[in-house]
Amino acid sequence: MQTYTVHEPRVGPEDIEERAGKLIFVKEGLAFWALIAPAIWLLVNRVWRGLLAYLVLSVSLMAGLMALGVGEQAIVWGGSVLNLIFAYEARDLYRGALERRGFGLIGVVSGRSLEECERRFLQEWLPEAKGQRSRLMAMSSTGGPIQGTPSRLLGEPVIGMFPAHGG
Repeated sequence: MQTYTVHEPRVGPEDIEERAGKLIFVKEGLAFWALIAPAIWLLVNRVWRGLLAYLVLSVSLMAGLMALGVGEQAIVWGGSVLNLIFAYEARDLYRGALERRGFGLIGVVSGRSLEECERRFLQEWLPEAKGQRSRLMAMSSTGGPIQGTPSRLLGEPVIGMFPAHGG
């Protein structure tokens, strides 16, 4: 089973098909290419802060191990361990970069493959997205809330899972 987080731009097109085209699915778990070539993976995914952190950590680790006078084999093992740790954290760094670029987390989905996850997510998301759009359009045309509009769409304060007292 594979698990993906789904991210959508906070400010995006109103057309449902265009919004669906802008969704980004980020897989959970180890990023294999980040293990093999971390700096290239960071450049390709435009994770600039992660690239800076990786370069500082790797240079510091290598310099520290050389200053301690350990052998080349220990330095290679140290770099390998750093790459392994980084490969497990790479996708979280990517999610952080997406957040800074204006993407918000809108869901999590699991399935046997990326295609199955996309299909599952879109089957649930498309009707909800269309419903939200029609509710918001109706609210703007009438100037007030629609009967049966959930409080989360009205901006009512929520404490935990429950609306404020008296709400």
